[in-house]
Amino acid sequence: MPVPQRLLGSLLVATLAASACAPAQPGPPTAAPGRKAPGKAGPIPGTKVVPGATRAVAQSPLTAATLVGKVKLLSDNSGGLLSDNGGAVISNNSGALVSNHGAGLVGKAKYALAQAFRPGEAWLADALITVQDAAGRQLVGADGKPLQARTDGTGAYSLQATLPDENLLLRVELFNGGQLLAIVARQADKTRTVPVDTASTLGASYVLERFVKGDQQTFDRLPADEAETLRRRLAEAQRHLEAAPSYQPDESVALADRLREQDPGVAASFEAIKALLLGGLGDGKAATQVALNNPSSLLLDRDGTLLIAEEDFGRIRRLRPDGTLALLLDGRAGEVRENLIGLKEMALAPDGAVIVAARNRHKLYRIAPGRTLDELLGTGLTEATALIGAPFAPQPGRSLPFTPTGIATDADGTIYAVQETPARLVKLRPDGQVEHLALPPSATDRIQVKDVALGGPDGSLHVLQFEGDTCRLFRREASGSWQQLAQGLRVDEGRLLVTAEGTAYVAEDEASEGSAAIRVITAGGVATTLPLPTDDGLLRPGGLARAADGTLYVTDTVRNLVFRRSPEGAWRLIAGNAEAVQAGGDRITFNTPTWVTFDAEGRMLVTESGGHAIKRWNGTVLETIAGGARGFEGDGGPATAAHFDTPSAITHHGGELYVADMNTKRIRVIGTNGIIRTVAGPLTPGGREATPLLPGATRGPFDVTLPRTSGLAFAPDGTMYWSSMTLHQIHRLGADGQVHLVAGSAVSKAQDGDAPDGPATETPLRAPAALAFRPGEPDNLYFVEIGSCRVRRVVGLSSAAPRVETVAGLGQAASILRMVTAEPGWELVDAGKLATEALLALPVGLAFDAAGTMYVAEGGSTNAAQLLADAETVIGTGSLELPPIPSRIRRIDRQGRIETIVGPGGRIHKDPAAEDALGLAGALAVDPQGRLAVVDVRSNSVRIIPAEALR
Repeated sequence: MPVPQRLLGSLLVATLAASACAPAQPGPPTAAPGRKAPGKAGPIPGTKVVPGATRAVAQSPLTAATLVGKVKLLSDNSGGLLSDNGGAVISNNSGALVSNHGAGLVGKAKYALAQAFRPGEAWLADALITVQDAAGRQLVGADGKPLQARTDGTGAYSLQATLPDENLLLRVELFNGGQLLAIVARQADKTRTVPVDTASTLGASYVLERFVKGDQQTFDRLPADEAETLRRRLAEAQRHLEAAPSYQPDESVALADRLREQDPGVAASFEAIKALLLGGLGDGKAATQVALNNPSSLLLDRDGTLLIAEEDFGRIRRLRPDGTLALLLDGRAGEVRENLIGLKEMALAPDGAVIVAARNRHKLYRIAPGRTLDELLGTGLTEATALIGAPFAPQPGRSLPFTPTGIATDADGTIYAVQETPARLVKLRPDGQVEHLALPPSATDRIQVKDVALGGPDGSLHVLQFEGDTCRLFRREASGSWQQLAQGLRVDEGRLLVTAEGTAYVAEDEASEGSAAIRVITAGGVATTLPLPTDDGLLRPGGLARAADGTLYVTDTVRNLVFRRSPEGAWRLIAGNAEAVQAGGDRITFNTPTWVTFDAEGRMLVTESGGHAIKRWNGTVLETIAGGARGFEGDGGPATAAHFDTPSAITHHGGELYVADMNTKRIRVIGTNGIIRTVAGPLTPGGREATPLLPGATRGPFDVTLPRTSGLAFAPDGTMYWSSMTLHQIHRLGADGQVHLVAGSAVSKAQDGDAPDGPATETPLRAPAALAFRPGEPDNLYFVEIGSCRVRRVVGLSSAAPRVETVAGLGQAASILRMVTAEPGWELVDAGKLATEALLALPVGLAFDAAGTMYVAEGGSTNAAQLLADAETVIGTGSLELPPIPSRIRRIDRQGRIETIVGPGGRIHKDPAAEDALGLAGALAVDPQGRLAVVDVRSNSVRIIPAEALR
């Protein structure tokens, strides 16, 4: 799409000036140690040349010229025409026409951004520069080698070569193939300064697309005055930039309006704007600025590198020596593209492979040094009832149902693994055979094995075994008998580490806050306590690792942090974000965002299930306004001191903020004075068992238990409604102060299949989630029904006989059939259809804009296990075997027609394999300016899609 000339300003030419620099060395590109070499350059926009084509440069009578300059991002920190941190025409940190951190004309530079010289400028180091003609052909010298150079640590380059007497192009190729372009103007000067930035890229792309189409003669005939005109307009645009602060809706909209007045064609540019991306996985960022989600295990690699495993989403990160994090295992951006859900523990094999226990996958895996992923043990199923107590003979590991919770490896590659319930200890030999080992004797068969470790001079086997209300540590002697080393250990998950000297470290994660500790037990059974730095926020120890010099590493599974203790006893935070207030830009961090809404002032509010917090973004600062630690406490006090346990749905009403605290099974509210209180659910931990409501029955607001509340909304009359994915019902808090049933029968949803439309309180529902009221329909409540892959509504809330009606989706059976039989082009099948005829693959989010247009977020078939603890029963027993259907955002107009906005088949983020693709779209919300906020659970981010891209 051509970019309007008036908008571009002086985005065309390079400035020319005299300067002397040493020549660059010719030759093929080389990658810095540990870095991937750049790929082959693709064709320039507007050309039809075969990628990789070359053109030899004649050597006579031409003379050598020297090109020098710097490669940088031209940006500040605003969301206007050019931007370092906003959705714009040119942007460093969002998907735009040109973007360093999104999928625009220019891709993401994965490394070497160095702030320099003035705020807002970032130089690109280690980028490959090549010289090409207008047809996109690589110029080569007399020796046949490409004319190219590489930038240094400050973004500077120099290139000496014989050049044709014509306009040429510099192409700067970034780490992952993203590109910057600049025009080398035809000049007689032997030394030319050619700076390269995102502005020059847009200008060069515009010229090539609109005027050149691969024609060198047309390129060379471009009028000389156009360069000066474009340069002047760029300077004017930059003045606008300096006055447009980050994420200020009114000022950004005003800037767009001013540009439209100058040239109506600018409106077309905004159609290509993608989303402002807040947060992210943190690959390449400082470890203490990255959110970690339930860091369950630590492992020291052979070179001393610390590996950090995140249990819930099954990621493994590497802590680099420079203090930054790299993703080893992650389905979106890892060296190994997979998420091993329920990643419980890691162990190191003799060859350097990482052995992984994935509890929710019911398997052991091996990450080989070559970054391949192999299955070692487990069928992917839980242990069959018929096997419990049956004779256990050696058998291949892949044929054994097994749910690993702890692993250890010895010097010959043998793996020891434990299963918590029913208690099992197995030995996986290098030849793949498995044998059963007897556990320590017990008075009952109601035992759990928490963890296993090898240590001591003879490599003895140690296990943590839980029986009744106590946990014991045992060591296996050479004879095969077990010796008890300690008892009364206060553990829940139970992490165990044993040194080569035989000293055992046990993370006492069941201790109350303020008394958490690590128990140190010698080989002789003498126990001491190693206090933790609770003043620094370490509340519940989890994963453990110990270096040969005595340095101890420990995770905090409440605060999601990693600490290091020196041999001298000094503690230091080394990974995990502990900031309560974060500045904008690259320091914005979310920890498994779950829900999003906007307050009366237009500020964005986000719940973090991984961080157990509520955060507020005002466009410049992200601050924690409630929670930050796991648990239940704080009612009657300031919300900033309260504890939450997996907050989910959130909504703003009457100046107060209502939050569904999922695992404490209650709804809490933060008042205008900042004080928190419970408005529904048990007032104290525990409470009565959660049971469905019967039609006509009522309960007091504190006599109900609200398990897995996943939808929360207020009607225009102020009535509060919520949904429960566990009870499969929708309730409301009536004007009489009592809780009433709104929809969903008390019959188990597992017995009913896809229930047809009917009376609201008699219609079985399957995991109702997000709730919303459509503008102009105060008596109809819309909701997504995850289990049946539908959007439905309760019609006639105030009537004597409200009904459930389907407004989108096929139902579970038809949806699964559609997914299983999906063929290439599946993403376009539903375009323009009635929404009731369209496939909704795991609908999870729902929102309306002011005009009543509906937006639905699809989690996609590949995300079922990540989103739902009981995914197999909610979406069908074959859910984990469904073909991949990526996450999408769907738009449904008031006439019931559906189209895709975001994701495959949509307008933006179409490529599911791109780095900026949706991972797992969740909650949706529309802000006062009509922009759509999308929670992306899998990538730890919130996307803000401009209103222009939604129309």
